[in-house]
Amino acid sequence: MLKKAIAIGVLIATSAVVSNAQSKATASSPSPKLVASLARSVYKVGEAVEVTVTLENAGKESFYVPKELNSGYDDVGFQVYLLRNAEPYCVVSVQRNCLTKKTKRQNIEQLLSDRFLLLPTGGMIGFHTRLPTSCHFGLPSLPPANYEVVVEYSASDGCLPDLSNKRTPFPVLNSKVKGERLQFKLTE
Repeated sequence: MLKKAIAIGVLIATSAVVSNAQSKATASSPSPKLVASLARSVYKVGEAVEVTVTLENAGKESFYVPKELNSGYDDVGFQVYLLRNAEPYCVVSVQRNCLTKKTKRQNIEQLLSDRFLLLPTGGMIGFHTRLPTSCHFGLPSLPPANYEVVVEYSASDGCLPDLSNKRTPFPVLNSKVKGERLQFKLTE
């Protein structure tokens, strides 16, 4: 009987410790860092500007990010664009479409496995792209001048399950992250 009581006490204490650890993991907020770099600081008119973008976990704890990337403002994914006269010019986004059918009910572990990627401390996701300085949408080519590249990452989306009030082993990134603006020059 005493062994049974001790075993139950150990089980309760262990459950409390695990539950407390999960609460702390969920309560902490991710530490993302968005970094962008240009291949060069000077480009010729009509030449594409090469940009490398990474989202890094700069914190001491892992966090989840959506596996799928989307396009458009306030959706999941990276956005990279040139500023011309303080206005975006030729927005470049990584794209996907939201499924319209309702997905089957899944437990938290399965949702995290299927829809999210665990980004460990120091882990990175990103891509390399070429931003056109002459769009084919009837817009004129950019003239010689100084320009900026703006980079953002958004982790919120109506297509993803809302896990903000759920216990997860690590927090889920649900915010927008902005990178520092990069400057470059277009010449003749």
